[in-house]
Amino acid sequence: YTIGSLIIATYYGVQGNTLLTLGIMIIGVTFPIIAACNTYGAYLAGRQDFQRATKLGIASSLTQSLLTLLVILIIPTVPAFLLAYSFGTLIPTVYFCIKIMREDHAEVSIEDKKNLKEYAGHLTLINILSTVDSYLDKVLLFQNVGSVQLATYTLALAAPERIRGYLKNIGGIFLPRLAERSLTDIRRSYYIRVGQGILAGLLVAGAYWIVTPYLFNIFLPRYTDAIPFSRALGLINALIIPAAYMSGIFRAHKMVRALYLSSVGAHGFRILAYVILVPLFGIWGLIYATIATYVLGLLYNVVLWEYESRRLLRLGYNGNE
Repeated sequence: YTIGSLIIATYYGVQGNTLLTLGIMIIGVTFPIIAACNTYGAYLAGRQDFQRATKLGIASSLTQSLLTLLVILIIPTVPAFLLAYSFGTLIPTVYFCIKIMREDHAEVSIEDKKNLKEYAGHLTLINILSTVDSYLDKVLLFQNVGSVQLATYTLALAAPERIRGYLKNIGGIFLPRLAERSLTDIRRSYYIRVGQGILAGLLVAGAYWIVTPYLFNIFLPRYTDAIPFSRALGLINALIIPAAYMSGIFRAHKMVRALYLSSVGAHGFRILAYVILVPLFGIWGLIYATIATYVLGLLYNVVLWEYESRRLLRLGYNGNE
């Protein structure tokens, strides 16, 4: 992956596209390391150590946000932003991976290691499509509208993506409770919790819509063209809490089939939507595809929950009574 990225970066460097060259080089160097070390999240999920996973997730997000903010204040340029954003992810990911390996090395039995490895392997495979579409959007955007629009989209996405990370981590706080509750118990309050999550998400999305112009005028005054795109991307956060709740149930009860179906359905649809809409609408095509994926994905997960929970109950599994 790194070698291929460096070859592509060299090609664009020869063409005189310095910004894209730097971006590809940064991603090419940092992504394989991040992907390898980020498996600690799947490991903690396999152990149902949701509390520690949530704390580390929040700490990682804070590190990235603070580093990115500090660099932008000192050097308000796109290359500096890309470096800060990438290494802000890399540093805490590597640190926490090493920390978990050292702390848990002697605590896990051979049998537990085998079971954890199997479940963590499932979670890692499930994340592959997510990784693909997280980079495919930028590749398609560059190919269709060029590096300037790619830079605009990257800046527009930064804050909504960080907020999304915080909301997911906050949702992780409830995973221990989900693991302790039976499927029957969860079914009683499922739609109430989903509705509450949407209402909370709407408050967050609305607040970001209001403050977006101020954030760009203060921190990125040269890139105010990104404001409408960032506002639209921020609307997606209205659905993050209920999406995290649904995914959390699947993870807490190790509903592997539901996790696979959810991932393949959502990311498969998003990739297809990217391929169709980006050539037609550019940045707005990416935004339309992303919003449609979250809305349809939420409905799809409701159907999955109904089907899988009923199937498991018929088979005699009810989680923890």
